[in-house]
Amino acid sequence: MKIGIDAVNIRHGGGITHLKELLDHASPEKDKFSKIIVWSNKDTLNNIGDHLWLKKKEVDKTNFFSRTIWQSTKLTKEVIREQCDVLFVPGGSFISSFRPVVTMNQNLLPFMLREVLRYGFSLNTLRLLLLRIIHERSYKRSDGCIFLTTHAQKTILGKINNPLLSSTVINHGIDERFFFKNRKNKEMSSFNSENKFKIVNISSIEPYKMQSLLIEAIQKLYQEDYPVMLEIYGGGYSKSINKLKKTINKITDAFQISGK
Repeated sequence: MKIGIDAVNIRHGGGITHLKELLDHASPEKDKFSKIIVWSNKDTLNNIGDHLWLKKKEVDKTNFFSRTIWQSTKLTKEVIREQCDVLFVPGGSFISSFRPVVTMNQNLLPFMLREVLRYGFSLNTLRLLLLRIIHERSYKRSDGCIFLTTHAQKTILGKINNPLLSSTVINHGIDERFFFKNRKNKEMSSFNSENKFKIVNISSIEPYKMQSLLIEAIQKLYQEDYPVMLEIYGGGYSKSINKLKKTINKITDAFQISGK
């Protein structure tokens, strides 16, 4: 069996990690396939390991609209040309007449209107609303769909009308490098102004992430004489970053905070 993977929408973060780990743990003998063909951008393909059974095909589309056009005009021909038996779409959206197709939901944000509207009147809001329409259409037309959680499964299946859609929940795995032996937790009394309790936030800076509220919460702990410090790492939405900087500037004299 030949498996095609439309990964043109997989461009950063956890999506790349999931695709890489999925392919690194795949086995033709165990998983009953002969070849996998992946379509994606150059950076994503470079992050994926090389395997004798894996074929990488670069699709140089830099924005949401150009990727959507490619999917609607080129993808079907590409999959047929490679003689694929099934198409897997981990990005969740496809515009293709090829069948069978298995989609995967890794982004619940387009289905959370309240959070989408936090972007205000912007291209991001338009993009997310369009993405919701495309995802709904994709799930309705899929032969199967994979969800990461039962919450996501219930939320999305409740919004689409496809009683014939076969779906399942497959949680993300955890790489062995994240496991370590149990260690004794330190009491807060063991920390002081010279040795502060460090809290690290690693995430994109987006309206729905609420980093400003996190800063305010840490500030309250500091004002109650808890020896804490906060470090924030990540880029993201410019307006959210500017808002975060303003929040930081208001309280940097109150406690130690580092943003990178």
